[in-house]
Amino acid sequence: MQRLYKAAEAAEYLGVGARWLADKAAAGAIPATYVGRYLRFSARQIAEIQQAGEVRPVSERPRRR
Repeated sequence: MQRLYKAAEAAEYLGVGARWLADKAAAGAIPATYVGRYLRFSARQIAEIQQAGEVRPVSERPRRR
């Protein structure tokens, strides 16, 4: 069985507020697990949230001369 992290633990790792994380999970915007009424996150779900926020660099355009 894999470890499940509390919202506060996941939020600290991700660098966001626990309330923001809970609101997004309740809205279905990010992956989460409910154990009864308690919100939890697996390591895989935390990684998915982190990857979803990743911004890829835009390739540089040639400069005009």
